[in-house]
Amino acid sequence: MSELGVGISYGRGIKISMEYNEHPKPHFHVEYAGYEGRYKIADCTPLDKPLFAAQFRFVLAWWRKHQAELYANWERSMQNLPFEKIEGL
Repeated sequence: MSELGVGISYGRGIKISMEYNEHPKPHFHVEYAGYEGRYKIADCTPLDKPLFAAQFRFVLAWWRKHQAELYANWERSMQNLPFEKIEGL
């Protein structure tokens, strides 16, 4: 996952990234201490394995503030435009 992902936000040891021209279901990637997972932009639910509870609280709070920016970056990815960085966690 992470080799192709472009980091858009960082903090608390967590990396948030997105990839270009991915399959539908707008989502973002989360990396933390060897964990890699994907979360839906619509409701921040995991598409695969969930993140550790303590770190997920930070991701969820961040997602609540930046959902619109995530959707904007998803649209940018579909057009092969550069991602906009988003405030860190």
